[in-house]
Amino acid sequence: MSDPHIEDVSCDGYDLPLFVYRDTHGNVETTVSFGKSELDDAVVRLAQRSGQHVSLGRPVVEATLSDGSRAELALGTEVTPRGSAFTIRRYAEDPFTPLDLIATGTFSTEQIAYLWLCIEHDRNLLFAGGTASGKTTAMNAVSMFVPPRAKVLSIEDTRELTLYHDNWLSSVTRERFGSESDITMCELLRSALRHCPEYIIVGEVRGKEAMTLFQAMNTGHTTYSTMHADSVRTVINRLENEPIGVPRQMVRSLDVLCVQGFGNVEGERVRRNEELAEIEDTDERTGELDYSTAFE
Repeated sequence: MSDPHIEDVSCDGYDLPLFVYRDTHGNVETTVSFGKSELDDAVVRLAQRSGQHVSLGRPVVEATLSDGSRAELALGTEVTPRGSAFTIRRYAEDPFTPLDLIATGTFSTEQIAYLWLCIEHDRNLLFAGGTASGKTTAMNAVSMFVPPRAKVLSIEDTRELTLYHDNWLSSVTRERFGSESDITMCELLRSALRHCPEYIIVGEVRGKEAMTLFQAMNTGHTTYSTMHADSVRTVINRLENEPIGVPRQMVRSLDVLCVQGFGNVEGERVRRNEELAEIEDTDERTGELDYSTAFE
């Protein structure tokens, strides 16, 4: 956890070696392993330190550690037959900037300038990609182009964003505690509109909260968000079909889609922007929502 090059630490079960993901080597097997009682205690302790409760009745927990790292915890063998497990996703103390994205080759200078113009002209952006493809990192970095005194409101289910803005209200969902009800992304989005934000950033849309996100777009709020998808067409199909089900007229309020992905360059696994696309009108021939590619 002290190595700045380590991005992930994962334990897959009892007496199994821990693996770490190092930015220069990919997944590396370590000589560290935990026995049953030791691993069970470690998972319970990680949950407690994050203000969460994990038990055999609630064996899976998503948590944020004190240093900001994200942890996915599983206790016992009910949902993870090989034993208790955890994965810790570490985040850099200093968030990536647009210049860092250019230096690592993730984006070209022209692509970053294009995103800057989009933000300057209040365009709605969606960053898509697979797990650990850098979509949240990219969204966090380009948010630096938001005017420094603008009112920004972020909504997440696990704290990942780190903005440099003083006028930034960060909100996180909360699961039911005792007799109280869940505080969902939908509720936080509805509340966000009453805080008079100029920009709304949603950590990730997976289901019905996307409808509220697009309603915010249609009321004139500039919004940014992320989604798991591997192409522009996949994003559009996921948005228009269940379980999300956003009407096409509302999807058209999305302006720009940024697709992130992994690639191999000279044997090294790297993150790259695969496509920047602008959403357009419906294609009269196919009946599908059309788009044009700005960069690929």
